[in-house]
Amino acid sequence: MRKLLIAFAVLLVLAGGLWYAAHNLNRYLEENRDWLAEQASTALGRPVAFDEIGVSLRGGLGARVTSVAIGDDPAFGKEDFLRAERIHAVIRILPALRGRYEVSRIELDAPAIRIIKTRQGFNFDSIARGSKPEEPAPGPKAIPFVVSALRIRDGVIVFEDRTASPPSELRVEQLAFSANDVSLDRAIELELAAAILGAREPNLRAAGTLGPLGSAADAARAPVDLRVDFGPFVIDRLKQLALVGASVPRELGSPDPIALGVTLSGTRDALATRVSMDASDAAVSYGDQFRKPKGVRFALDAEVERSAEAIEFDKLELELARARLTGSGRIGLAPDMPIDLQLSGSDVPLDGWGDLFPAAAAVDTSGALDLQLRAKGPARGGRVPRIEGTFALQELSARKPGGDLEIEGLTTTLSLKGDRAELPPTDFRLNGNPVRVAASVKQLSNFDTDFSVSSPAFDIAALGAGGKGVEQREVIEGLELRGNARLASGGPQLAATLHSSAGSVRDIAYRTLDAEASFRDRKLRFDKLALLAFDGSITGSGSCDLANPDVPAFSFRGRVDGVDLAALGARLGAARALPLSGRLVANADLTGAGADWPSIRRALVGNGGLEVKEGILGGVNIAESVLGGLTGLPGLSQLISPKVRGKYPALFGMEDTAFDVLSGKVALQGGEALIEQLALGARDYRLDGSGTIALDNALDIGMTLIASPGLTEDLIGGVKQLKLLSDSAGRIRLPLRLGGTLPTIRALPDLQFVARELSTGLVQSGIEKGIEA
Repeated sequence: MRKLLIAFAVLLVLAGGLWYAAHNLNRYLEENRDWLAEQASTALGRPVAFDEIGVSLRGGLGARVTSVAIGDDPAFGKEDFLRAERIHAVIRILPALRGRYEVSRIELDAPAIRIIKTRQGFNFDSIARGSKPEEPAPGPKAIPFVVSALRIRDGVIVFEDRTASPPSELRVEQLAFSANDVSLDRAIELELAAAILGAREPNLRAAGTLGPLGSAADAARAPVDLRVDFGPFVIDRLKQLALVGASVPRELGSPDPIALGVTLSGTRDALATRVSMDASDAAVSYGDQFRKPKGVRFALDAEVERSAEAIEFDKLELELARARLTGSGRIGLAPDMPIDLQLSGSDVPLDGWGDLFPAAAAVDTSGALDLQLRAKGPARGGRVPRIEGTFALQELSARKPGGDLEIEGLTTTLSLKGDRAELPPTDFRLNGNPVRVAASVKQLSNFDTDFSVSSPAFDIAALGAGGKGVEQREVIEGLELRGNARLASGGPQLAATLHSSAGSVRDIAYRTLDAEASFRDRKLRFDKLALLAFDGSITGSGSCDLANPDVPAFSFRGRVDGVDLAALGARLGAARALPLSGRLVANADLTGAGADWPSIRRALVGNGGLEVKEGILGGVNIAESVLGGLTGLPGLSQLISPKVRGKYPALFGMEDTAFDVLSGKVALQGGEALIEQLALGARDYRLDGSGTIALDNALDIGMTLIASPGLTEDLIGGVKQLKLLSDSAGRIRLPLRLGGTLPTIRALPDLQFVARELSTGLVQSGIEKGIEA
């Protein structure tokens, strides 16, 4: 009973003390209601109003303020900056008994805060701006503001960005916040939950501790241990908010929820951060470069620590589809930003990337990749850090869907050594062709690369570049291609040499092929082209200026030695071949411009010379066409007697024109070839003349047939009148014209000339006989 009485007495004392403290606090609040509102308005520089203020015993002795409103800066509008249904401040009882009111806990019910951003700044910038400490004025003493706990329930924060057009708004709803043990010498326990981006349930949560804060000077070194979970959130919705959307890359997009977790520990100057993100159940895109559908693994786990000297990546794991990459390293915060980063991946599959990267969809790949990379060195000011490591490809196969390019069985290791890269001799099959490739990149900054490509036998048709209707297999044997490629300020540059021991291209069989070519300043040059084909050789050099790709300008200088024209004609076919056989020696110097044959034909200019030995001009017997065409003229009943025909069977019994040598000079201009000093030498006659061959193959050449002394004697012996057609040397001389369209040639004698000469001769002969009589 005695103990019960003591306990009851204690309760009475406490109740009395509580009543006394509440009575004093209530009297304090009632007596100073207007002064408290005025003090708050003065301190904030904003009007402060509330409906009621009084004592509350909920959760302990305290004060309750209802319908609190804090006005906004008039420059931003007339709405309130803050409104709250109720603010409840719990007072410490023991200090209150002594007349000292210390706030132990503040609770805000349904606060609504509106934050506005304009080009002039934020609406909270002017809070308490310009207020100066004043001398204590007569009146009540201010309540010591010592808060050990803070609670916010069902809060709303509205961020309005008026710098965007139209203005955007971000709402933070269902805000719940608590801070316990708020002091300078203990860790503050924090907890937060809120719904943002239109979520119906809280999708932003944070929990942890901050502090002890110590003095203001030690605040930067205050420890923090905080876990933040953000999600699910939608990137596309986040980008629509100009207030925060500007920090999201424009190309990044996702219509599906994503979760993000962040853990912070340490101090501001030495802060360790762990970030985890899993977007496997979301479709994510980055412009047209990356498209990840739902259900494809996409996760990130990183541990980062920031100090005054550097940002340390203790762990970096990225999982994308079936690939897993890991990394670590540091980024220095010195002015030159030195970095030392490592990235590795093992057995990374090479197939399926077309589903994620549209650019990769153009090629179907298979195989695997191992990579080990390290980047080290300064990275600021346009400098490229030194990159070392390897890319190891295992059984790479690549094929372009619907295309003609396929790579099979490529296994190699590409080594990076700073600004250099090395690809060792690597064997693979290109469309079934065995190929070996090697490359040495001497400078990655401009891709200065020495390369070589070789193949024992390269089938052109396997690449889809074969000719139509060819009879022989098109193959380049003993292929060796070597050169250098680089990127320069004026564009790409290339210098290369090509050698082939034998082969066939478009039914042109060759024994050796050598070429030297270069490309620089948009100009392609062939410094050397040598080809052994058609039992002879073809050599040349030239260039093509591509500065104007619509009308490229070119020049070529070439020489042909001993080419068999019959073999060349057989390759060209009857419709395109010259009706000519023999051994050709020729040279040409050409210039022109154009992207198609009609324009090239009009602009082609050049000159050259040719000589054909021991040849045949097919389809026409010039001697018989000319001499036989004179039959029937007055005084010539029969030009070629049977005796003469029998003596010269090779001359009059053939359908073609056989010759010992054919030579001439050619000038090209205005769409036609001007033939000068054209000479055809046969056993029994010679042809001299000149004319034109249009580039559409129309022929118009004037010539003179000069019979040999023997043929002249036999012709005159059979037909005496032919003596009237002989020249001062006693040889028959007959003018003629070669016409037609190649390959068809017609030889026609100049009948007017012959008739005139015969008539003049006969008249002269009659006059002479009359004088003699």
